[in-house]
Amino acid sequence: EFPLLSIGQMIEFLDENGNYLSIDYGAINIGGDQIKWRVEFEESQFNSDELCDALWGAIREVLKNDK
Repeated sequence: EFPLLSIGQMIEFLDENGNYLSIDYGAINIGGDQIKWRVEFEESQFNSDELCDALWGAIREVLKNDK
């Protein structure tokens, strides 16, 4: 089981484990859906209405690639 991470801890983890991190907020139109948050990490994008969900998507990619 993973520990609960704050948004700040998730951002710090991604910053320490990658070369590129961008976080955008706003009405992003993707396939007709309005998404509030976009996290771009390395060459991937993670979109969600909740910032923590988008950040967690990027963290899963880091953990998956570390295996």
